[in-house]
Amino acid sequence: MEFKYSLIETLKARFDDVDEMKDIRSHGIMGGFNGFIYTHEINEFFNEFENEIEDYFLGIYGDEWLTTITQNCTSMDEVRANMVWGVAEDYCSHKLEDMEEDE
Repeated sequence: MEFKYSLIETLKARFDDVDEMKDIRSHGIMGGFNGFIYTHEINEFFNEFENEIEDYFLGIYGDEWLTTITQNCTSMDEVRANMVWGVAEDYCSHKLEDMEEDE
């Protein structure tokens, strides 16, 4: 995946297929979507946008964000996957809501 200047710009460039975003909103991203499948892809995405991802969850969950995100995780790979998948799922859900409001 080609990374852009920011997390949101990268997500915007990656998720431009409405049907794919609907699938993600309905079923979650962990089912396998290009660029978010393999551990090395997830870790690369996380490493590129770690601070922005942390700020994103801090804004949603407040100071308890890390406890919420890491619940039931048994490795750092799982933590990173939950964070990356969570931000991508949330992005797709909000983008679809915005599109539906515009209709």
